Amino acid sequence: NAPPQVSYARGRAMTLFRGATSAVVLAHLARCAPDVVEELARCHRAELQASGLPTGWSELELLLARLRRQRVCTSAGEVDAGALGWAAAIHLGTRVLGSLSVVLWNQAPGIVDTRRIGDEVARAALRIEGLLGRGR
Repeated sequence: NAPPQVSYARGRAMTLFRGATSAVVLAHLARCAPDVVEELARCHRAELQASGLPTGWSELELLLARLRRQRVCTSAGEVDAGALGWAAAIHLGTRVLGSLSVVLWNQAPGIVDTRRIGDEVARAALRIEGLLGRGR
């Protein structure tokens, strides 16, 4: 019984308002470019609401600040039914470049320690940041 395909694929445009990958980028972008995120929120209110996110800037800003403090964002079934996601932002200095994400199926054998997966994602993102920082 093969798992379903993940709809996230390299080069495919995805919403900024669903899934761990998007949440972590949006949260960290809000810190370094709050005007950009505020404009996105103003222009995409219906999509925010459909995603279950606050549509008011102050409420959204509070949520994004909480997500930044977590270091790793998680999601369950927000993009693909049955998929669990973990994502950590990747920075170069204070600028967010993107994220490192892992997606597993909730039916996959061996998924028992979701905290460990989150820790591994966070550590891998930090290693990537270190390598990027040395390449300057």
